[in-house]
Formats: sequence, C-alpha cells, structure tokens
Amino acid sequence: MSDPVTLLAECLAALESGDQLPADVRVWLLAGLSGYVSDGGRLEVALGLTSRGTSARRALRRAQRDAHLMRAAALIDAPNPWQRAERLAAHYQIFIDTIWDPTTPPTSGLYRHLWRAQKCCVGIPASVRQLHDLLKENPAFDRSDEPTESA
Repeated sequence: MSDPVTLLAECLAALESGDQLPADVRVWLLAGLSGYVSDGGRLEVALGLTSRGTSARRALRRAQRDAHLMRAAALIDAPNPWQRAERLAAHYQIFIDTIWDPTTPPTSGLYRHLWRAQKCCVGIPASVRQLHDLLKENPAFDRSDEPTESA
C-alpha cells in the first residue's frame, strides 16, 4: 500500500476530477475514518498523516505539485523522456513569463496543470534535470532513453 500522503493526494485528485476513488484509497480512507469515529482522537493520526520530519501538509502539496507536473508532461509530445523534460521546462518558463496569474487558471490543459502546480505553494523544479528526475519517479513514465540491462 502507498504511504498516507500519496493516498491523500490520490483521493483529492479523484475528487477534483470526478473520478472514482481507487480501491487502495477507499480502503485507507475507510479504515482511517472508521478508526477516527470509533476511537476518537485526531483525524490526521487516524489517517496516518502525522509528521515525520516534513509536515503532512507540505508533503501533500508537493505530491499534488508533482502530480500536476506529470499530467502537464503527459500532454507534451516528445520522442524521449529527456526531450519531454526539456519541453516541459520551456513551457514552464513561458508560463511564468507571460501567463501566470494567481487568480485565473488558463484554459489550456498543459498550462492549467502548470497553474495548479504553481498554486501548490512549493517550489517548482524548473531545470531540465530536476524535471526529468521527477518524471522518472512516475511509474508510467517512459524510460526509453535510459540504459537497459542486457540479459
């Protein structure tokens, strides 16, 4: 099972998009809410969201930011992951220089995801290397430009 912050991020993303909650999120949420109702105490403890060096709130905002950056990257056509990261970095710079308005989300899907990532209030990795490393963490990320082990 994923960590509680990731599960909370997935829960929020599903609720925002109107999608059905993933099964592991439903199991985690039901267990946490049931424990909270029966045992009392604090909800964040029942959900496993207590601090471990980084606040759960900051970790959640980072997970949300990363999810929006990955969604933006998925909208970019590129022959390999490195070029996808290069193009995402270029789009982010255009977004910051000409589009960013904290009160009005853009209508374009790519820039709307960049706007949502920016609104998470944690720094955006703007270098190509940082974006590439972040995107590599996504299990659905195309790893075609990375070396493979020979059999």
